[in-house]
Amino acid sequence: MTTAETHSDRAWVDLGDADSGRTFHGIETRSFYLPMRDGVELAIDLWLPKDRSADDRLPAILHMTRYMRSVELRGPLRRLFLNRPFDHTMLYLRCRRRFLRRGYAWLDIDVRGSGASFGEWMAPWGPFEVRDGADIVDWVIAQPWSNGKVGATGISYDGSSAEMLAINRHPAVKAVVPRFASFEPYTDVAYPGGVFHERFIRTWHHGNDALDRNAPHEVAGQAVRLVITGVSPVDDDRDRSRRAAAVAGHANNCDVVGFTTALPFRDSVIERHPFYQVPNWASQLPGHPHEIEPTHAMISAHNYATDIDASGTAVYAYSGWFDGGYPHAAIKRFMTLKS
Repeated sequence: MTTAETHSDRAWVDLGDADSGRTFHGIETRSFYLPMRDGVELAIDLWLPKDRSADDRLPAILHMTRYMRSVELRGPLRRLFLNRPFDHTMLYLRCRRRFLRRGYAWLDIDVRGSGASFGEWMAPWGPFEVRDGADIVDWVIAQPWSNGKVGATGISYDGSSAEMLAINRHPAVKAVVPRFASFEPYTDVAYPGGVFHERFIRTWHHGNDALDRNAPHEVAGQAVRLVITGVSPVDDDRDRSRRAAAVAGHANNCDVVGFTTALPFRDSVIERHPFYQVPNWASQLPGHPHEIEPTHAMISAHNYATDIDASGTAVYAYSGWFDGGYPHAAIKRFMTLKS
C-alpha cells in the first residue's frame, strides 16, 4: 500500500469524522422513577436537546449503571451546575454531550438494587436486571419525542449492561457498544486462568457495598462529603425520603465475594439463591429460560450469543491492550458474534 492509500490511524475512539448534519443546542433534563413490570421503580435521568421542535423524533441512548447514575451536589455547587444531574465519574460527559448535540436523547439509569433505584441487586447482570432493559425501551419508544430506535453503551459493568440489553431481542434496540467490558466474567474477571481473582473481587465488593449504603465517601475519601450528599434523588423526591427508602432496600444485595466463591468452576450452580424465591422465575426471563440457573453462564453475554445474534442488534466493542481481561473479552466477542 502506498503512502497516498493509507488512512489516518487516529485513535479509534475519535468520532470526529462522524459529525454531520443538524446540530442541536441547549439541554433539558428531568429525573424520575419508572416502574418495571414487577412494580420495582428505577431512577432515571433523562437528557434531551432543548431546542428540538415538536416535530423532531429522536433516537435514544441508554446508559445503565451500577455505580450511581449521578450524584447530588451540595447547595452552592448544585446551583453552579444549574441543578442538573452531575456525572461524578466524568466518563460520559463528552459522549453524552456529543449525542445530545446530534439530536439524540440520553438516559442514565440506576439498575435495580443500586443508586436511587428500588429493588434488590441479586447478582451482577442478573436476569431481572436484564429484563428491566426491555421495559425501559418500551417506555422510550412510547414517548412523543422518540423515533422508535434505541442504542446502549457503557464502560466496564455498564458496558456489559449495554450488551446484555440485546438478549431481550427487542426490535427497537438497533446497536450496543460495550466498552472495556467482559464477555465471559468467569475467565475475564473472576477466575482468569481458573485462579480466583480474590483481590479484585473483594475490592469490588467493598466498593459496591459502600455505594449501596449511599456512602461514596468510603470509596472516594471523606472530603467527598463536603461536596455531595450521595446519589441523586429524582426531581419529585424533595425530602429525600424515597432515596432513603430505596437505599434501605439494598441491605440484602448480592455479596459478590460469596457469590463468586460459591461458583469455583464455570458450570458450578448455587443451590440456594434469591432467584429461587420468585415463583416460576426462569419463565419470566429473556433468552433460553430452560438454560438459566444461578451459574456464571447466567451472567455471561457469551452464554447468550445466539440471542444477541438473533436480535439483529449491531455490536461494536473495543478495549485497551493492558486492561485486565477485557482485551481478551473484546477478541472473544469478535470471534463469537455474527452481529
